[in-house]
Amino acid sequence: MTKEKKIQQGRDLAGKLFDLKLTALELMTEKEQDRWRSLYPGLSKREFDDIRRQVIQAKMAQQSQIGWQVIPRDLAVIVGSLASYFINLKAGLIASVAALTLLEILFHFFYNPKLYKVLSYAVWLTYPALILLALAIQNQFAIWWQLAGILVGVWAGSFLLSMLLRVALAAIFREKKATKITKNKK
Repeated sequence: MTKEKKIQQGRDLAGKLFDLKLTALELMTEKEQDRWRSLYPGLSKREFDDIRRQVIQAKMAQQSQIGWQVIPRDLAVIVGSLASYFINLKAGLIASVAALTLLEILFHFFYNPKLYKVLSYAVWLTYPALILLALAIQNQFAIWWQLAGILVGVWAGSFLLSMLLRVALAAIFREKKATKITKNKK
């Protein structure tokens, strides 16, 4: 088998394996591995294992980069909930919007996989923070439907504002890049 065909088989295998779930890749039995190797006979066991390992690493990196984008939202909800509980709802709203804006900008420029592993636990702290927010709202409003409406608004609004901030940042950077290119041409 030529080197080009072997490389093409490796690419094809990597593409097919990438479509599998991460747990399916990690827990693949010898029987399943043999079945995959039979579909790509030009690859040795070592080459198959290497491709499988690389696909697992790529999927894990992809998951951490996607998770990195959610952390600012979670931290902003926590900050806003704490400010609402200890100060008032207006302070909580201001603190959460300010925190979300600042964190979206910082997280857009900065990515650290080690820090992600620590900050990813913020997702689980969001739920107790929302309970604190519910207690703060309940102390200020006694009607249950207002409480539910505000909590749903915080949940949905934080996702929407986070998305809008990312779109705005992308547009700003795209414009800056286009401006640099035109200045370099002159």
